[in-house]
Amino acid sequence: MTQSNRREKYKIYEKYFVRGIIIRHQKLISCKQRYQDLMSSLFDNLMLVPVFAMVVIAFYQMFFLRDQLFTVEGVKILIEFLIMVVVESQFVEVSEKMDDCHQAIVTTISESNWYLCAPEVRRDLCLVIRRCQQPNHLTFLSGLLVMNHSLIVYWLRFSFSFINFMKVVV
Repeated sequence: MTQSNRREKYKIYEKYFVRGIIIRHQKLISCKQRYQDLMSSLFDNLMLVPVFAMVVIAFYQMFFLRDQLFTVEGVKILIEFLIMVVVESQFVEVSEKMDDCHQAIVTTISESNWYLCAPEVRRDLCLVIRRCQQPNHLTFLSGLLVMNHSLIVYWLRFSFSFINFMKVVV
């Protein structure tokens, strides 16, 4: 096998490598968009605000009715709270998994010797890297709600602040 023949085969490999990465990245973005559309159709975007309010109110009721938590009403409140937390956690977990897949693409590209490739291949990979540097979390209400772990922490903080506010007021 001659040197030029080997170089030609390597160029073909580079093109297939880049094409495979771009196809997988497009599939990931398409999957995210379809999932987001499905969740938006099942749960209207405006429904996320009442869900958030229900979590806060259920948390408030659990805190102030903790001595009655094992009655029928208390168990209903506890189950409602747990269902809301599980639903929100599932949204966040899927969103974080999509972002992890996004970062895996960047890691795959950066660990390959992409900078040794032909200039047109490097250009294509630079475009993919630039696109993958943005987070790939699920967003609702035109980007107002970004489903990630910090959103759950924010909701819990807000719930505790609401409980403290109600302690002072009541």
